Amino acid sequence: MKVLGFGAILWDDIKDDDENLNSDSIIGEQNIGGAVFNVIVHMQKLGCDAHMLSAIGDDKLGEKTFKEIDCLQVSKKFINKVKSPTCIIQVRFDQKGFPHYSSPETVSWDQIKLDAHQIIEIDELKFDFFVFGTLEQRNSISRKTLHTVLEKVHFKYVYIDLTLRGNFYSKEVLDYSMRKSNIVKMNDDEALVVNKLFDFRQTDFKQLIPIIAREFDNDVVCVTLGEKGACIGDKSFVIYKPAYNIEVKDTVGSGDGFSAGLLYMLGKGASLDEACDFSNKMGALISSKKSSIPDYDFCELENMKLV
Repeated sequence: MKVLGFGAILWDDIKDDDENLNSDSIIGEQNIGGAVFNVIVHMQKLGCDAHMLSAIGDDKLGEKTFKEIDCLQVSKKFINKVKSPTCIIQVRFDQKGFPHYSSPETVSWDQIKLDAHQIIEIDELKFDFFVFGTLEQRNSISRKTLHTVLEKVHFKYVYIDLTLRGNFYSKEVLDYSMRKSNIVKMNDDEALVVNKLFDFRQTDFKQLIPIIAREFDNDVVCVTLGEKGACIGDKSFVIYKPAYNIEVKDTVGSGDGFSAGLLYMLGKGASLDEACDFSNKMGALISSKKSSIPDYDFCELENMKLV
């Protein structure tokens, strides 16, 4: 399977002292990340031919980033250098263990560009999957590039993960993104936002999923429920799959592990039931370790038990 991701490559500055939730003065542990980039790295670990379409700053942190990408064995053919700085995201955890993100404006991934030759090259590579999110669409430059790719390149599967953070999204962005996607994934909080913005007036995710799929003509819609598991379905069918019991170390990136597992299984022709179960395992595996793209062994998945 061949996969192309469009989005941010950044560094998470993680500080888990909840007393300093609003403090910017303490530097925490820094790990390379970015929602879409995390998905691409996990898919590479699953054996996929993984590529990333992004922009990195022409600075010292950018140099470090390129070296790390090489170590992770992700193709950087479509990653360009730009003048805007490489991004550092501050991640702070509250007393309940939920992460909060603070993103600076006008950073490298706000400047994602492609020339005409690169567009043709992407199309000729015949990617199976195209993965993107909503956060990277906050800037008109990256948003225009994304639209160009979606309009001019054919993909077997187009996957959107609704990363709704702060005020970096709109109804128009969500509408366009979901209509361009075969597969839509969101968490329970994001599902509530979609429900409200589009006036679907549903109180149950199992009822909401087919409505979303029919409205935006999606083949698959998934709503993750954190420690409770996930719901997945299409225009007429919805199932619930429970989560796996693990000791949580770090929830940052768990949803990205879920996404990688989902795409990998769907690409293999698995049923929604099988795909969602494997995805829950992947999400749990990432949550059981530090960092959004930690080292892991897939044999660990075999020993997991349901909640």
